[in-house]
Amino acid sequence: NDNCRISITTPTKSNSRIGYFGLSNRFGIDVHNGFEIRDSEASYATRFKIDQNGYMTTNQPYGEVRFNSNTDNGGEQKQTDVYTHTVHNGMAHSSGRLTVPVAGKYYIGIHGNILDNGSAAQYLYINGSKVDGFRWQQGDSTSYWKSAMVSAVKPLNANDYLEVYVTGRQDNQSWNIFTVYMLG
Repeated sequence: NDNCRISITTPTKSNSRIGYFGLSNRFGIDVHNGFEIRDSEASYATRFKIDQNGYMTTNQPYGEVRFNSNTDNGGEQKQTDVYTHTVHNGMAHSSGRLTVPVAGKYYIGIHGNILDNGSAAQYLYINGSKVDGFRWQQGDSTSYWKSAMVSAVKPLNANDYLEVYVTGRQDNQSWNIFTVYMLG
Protein backbone atom coordinates (compact mmCIF):
# COMPACT_ATOMS: atom_id res chain seq x y z
CA ASN A 1 0.00 0.00 0.00
CA ASP A 2 1.02 3.63 -0.07
CA ASN A 3 2.55 3.47 3.43
CA CYS A 4 5.09 0.80 2.49
CA ARG A 5 6.75 0.93 -0.89
CA ILE A 6 10.05 1.13 -2.71
CA SER A 7 10.09 3.37 -5.74
CA ILE A 8 13.07 3.12 -8.08
CA THR A 9 13.65 5.31 -11.09
CA THR A 10 16.18 4.03 -13.61
CA PRO A 11 19.36 6.08 -13.24
CA THR A 12 20.33 8.06 -16.32
CA LYS A 13 24.09 8.25 -15.70
CA SER A 14 26.40 5.71 -17.29
CA ASN A 15 27.18 2.50 -15.43
CA SER A 16 24.30 2.97 -12.95
CA ARG A 17 22.01 0.03 -12.22
CA ILE A 18 20.12 -1.69 -9.46
CA GLY A 19 19.84 -5.45 -9.28
CA TYR A 20 21.64 -8.76 -9.26
CA PHE A 21 25.34 -8.75 -10.10
CA GLY A 22 26.03 -12.25 -11.40
CA LEU A 23 29.82 -12.06 -11.38
CA SER A 24 29.97 -11.18 -7.68
CA ASN A 25 26.83 -13.19 -6.84
CA ARG A 26 25.25 -10.21 -5.05
CA PHE A 27 22.31 -7.85 -5.24
CA GLY A 28 23.20 -4.20 -5.01
CA ILE A 29 23.26 -0.70 -6.37
CA ASP A 30 25.90 0.23 -8.92
CA VAL A 31 26.03 4.02 -9.00
CA HIS A 32 28.05 6.46 -11.05
CA ASN A 33 28.41 9.42 -8.69
CA GLY A 34 27.16 8.57 -5.20
CA PHE A 35 23.83 7.74 -3.58
CA GLU A 36 21.29 9.89 -1.71
CA ILE A 37 18.11 9.42 0.30
CA ARG A 38 15.87 12.51 0.36
CA ASP A 39 12.80 13.51 2.35
CA SER A 40 9.91 14.47 0.06
CA GLU A 41 7.98 15.97 3.00
CA ALA A 42 10.87 18.38 3.72
CA SER A 43 11.40 19.88 0.25
CA TYR A 44 13.52 16.87 -0.71
CA ALA A 45 16.18 17.59 1.89
CA THR A 46 19.06 15.10 1.81
CA ARG A 47 18.88 12.77 4.81
CA PHE A 48 21.61 10.31 3.86
CA LYS A 49 24.36 10.53 1.26
CA ILE A 50 27.29 8.42 0.17
CA ASP A 51 29.70 10.25 -2.15
CA GLN A 52 31.47 8.81 -5.19
CA ASN A 53 34.35 7.64 -2.94
CA GLY A 54 32.07 5.63 -0.64
CA TYR A 55 32.07 8.08 2.29
CA MET A 56 28.95 9.18 4.16
CA THR A 57 28.85 12.94 3.79
CA THR A 58 25.56 14.13 5.27
CA ASN A 59 23.95 14.22 8.69
CA GLN A 60 26.42 12.20 10.72
CA PRO A 61 25.89 13.11 14.38
CA TYR A 62 28.92 14.55 16.15
CA GLY A 63 29.77 16.57 19.20
CA GLU A 64 32.72 18.09 20.99
CA VAL A 65 32.96 19.37 24.56
CA ARG A 66 35.84 21.34 26.11
CA PHE A 67 36.10 21.32 29.88
CA ASN A 68 37.55 23.89 32.25
CA SER A 69 40.45 22.92 34.49
CA ASN A 70 39.87 20.49 37.31
CA THR A 71 41.68 20.38 40.66
CA ASP A 72 42.45 17.15 42.44
CA ASN A 73 39.62 16.18 44.78
CA GLY A 74 41.08 12.76 45.62
CA GLY A 75 38.74 10.66 43.50
CA GLU A 76 36.95 10.38 40.19
CA GLN A 77 34.95 13.46 39.33
CA LYS A 78 32.48 13.77 36.45
CA GLN A 79 33.40 16.50 34.00
CA THR A 80 30.52 19.00 34.06
CA ASP A 81 32.31 22.36 34.07
CA VAL A 82 31.93 22.96 30.33
CA TYR A 83 33.91 25.75 28.66
CA THR A 84 32.32 25.31 25.23
CA HIS A 85 30.50 22.67 23.22
CA THR A 86 29.49 22.00 19.63
CA VAL A 87 26.86 19.42 18.66
CA HIS A 88 25.31 18.68 15.26
CA ASN A 89 22.82 16.42 13.50
CA GLY A 90 20.89 15.13 16.49
CA MET A 91 23.73 14.73 19.00
CA ALA A 92 22.57 16.10 22.35
CA HIS A 93 24.59 17.83 25.07
CA SER A 94 23.85 18.42 28.74
CA SER A 95 26.40 19.28 31.47
CA GLY A 96 29.29 17.54 29.72
CA ARG A 97 27.23 14.53 28.64
CA LEU A 98 26.96 13.68 24.93
CA THR A 99 23.99 11.55 23.86
CA VAL A 100 23.93 9.84 20.47
CA PRO A 101 20.66 9.97 18.51
CA VAL A 102 20.97 6.77 16.44
CA ALA A 103 22.65 3.38 16.60
CA GLY A 104 25.95 3.01 14.77
CA LYS A 105 29.72 2.93 15.04
CA TYR A 106 31.20 6.01 16.69
CA TYR A 107 34.68 7.44 17.03
CA ILE A 108 35.23 8.50 20.66
CA GLY A 109 38.25 10.48 21.85
CA ILE A 110 39.25 12.09 25.15
CA HIS A 111 42.28 14.34 25.44
CA GLY A 112 43.68 16.26 28.39
CA ASN A 113 46.67 18.15 29.68
CA ILE A 114 48.12 17.81 33.17
CA LEU A 115 49.10 20.71 35.41
CA ASP A 116 52.78 21.17 36.23
CA ASN A 117 54.15 18.81 38.87
CA GLY A 118 50.95 16.81 38.82
CA SER A 119 49.27 13.68 37.59
CA ALA A 120 45.85 12.94 36.17
CA ALA A 121 43.70 10.34 34.47
CA GLN A 122 40.52 10.55 32.41
CA TYR A 123 37.95 7.77 32.03
CA LEU A 124 35.05 7.16 29.67
CA TYR A 125 31.63 6.23 31.05
CA ILE A 126 28.81 4.97 28.82
CA ASN A 127 25.30 4.98 30.31
CA GLY A 128 26.75 5.53 33.78
CA SER A 129 29.26 2.63 33.67
CA LYS A 130 33.03 2.89 33.34
CA VAL A 131 34.37 1.46 30.07
CA ASP A 132 37.22 -0.93 30.84
CA GLY A 133 40.43 -0.09 29.01
CA PHE A 134 39.26 3.34 27.85
CA ARG A 135 41.35 5.78 29.86
CA TRP A 136 44.60 7.68 29.82
CA GLN A 137 46.77 8.49 32.79
CA GLN A 138 50.02 10.36 33.16
CA GLY A 139 52.12 12.17 35.73
CA ASP A 140 55.31 14.19 35.78
CA SER A 141 57.26 16.38 38.14
CA THR A 142 58.40 18.90 35.52
CA SER A 143 56.96 22.06 34.05
CA TYR A 144 56.98 20.74 30.49
CA TRP A 145 53.90 20.01 28.40
CA LYS A 146 52.16 16.83 29.48
CA SER A 147 49.29 15.73 27.27
CA ALA A 148 47.57 12.42 26.79
CA MET A 149 44.79 11.07 24.61
CA VAL A 150 42.84 7.86 24.13
CA SER A 151 40.47 7.05 21.30
CA ALA A 152 38.53 4.09 19.94
CA VAL A 153 35.65 3.12 17.70
CA LYS A 154 32.67 1.65 19.55
CA PRO A 155 29.20 0.50 18.55
CA LEU A 156 26.53 2.50 20.36
CA ASN A 157 22.74 2.30 20.57
CA ALA A 158 20.32 5.16 20.11
CA ASN A 159 20.19 7.38 23.23
CA ASP A 160 23.39 5.97 24.75
CA TYR A 161 25.06 8.75 26.72
CA LEU A 162 28.79 9.27 27.24
CA GLU A 163 30.59 11.13 30.02
CA VAL A 164 34.20 11.75 31.02
CA TYR A 165 35.49 11.46 34.58
CA VAL A 166 38.83 12.81 35.78
CA THR A 167 41.15 12.22 38.72
CA GLY A 168 44.10 14.44 39.50
CA ARG A 169 44.81 17.96 38.30
CA GLN A 170 44.27 18.95 34.69
CA ASP A 171 45.14 22.10 32.80
CA ASN A 172 42.82 24.62 31.12
CA GLN A 173 40.08 24.28 28.50
CA SER A 174 42.47 24.58 25.56
CA TRP A 175 43.44 20.95 26.08
CA ASN A 176 40.59 19.08 27.75
CA ILE A 177 38.54 17.82 24.82
CA PHE A 178 35.87 15.11 24.52
CA THR A 179 34.76 14.15 20.98
CA VAL A 180 32.12 11.74 19.67
CA TYR A 181 31.60 11.29 15.91
CA MET A 182 29.39 8.83 14.03
CA LEU A 183 31.29 6.83 11.43
CA GLY A 184 28.43 4.79 10.06
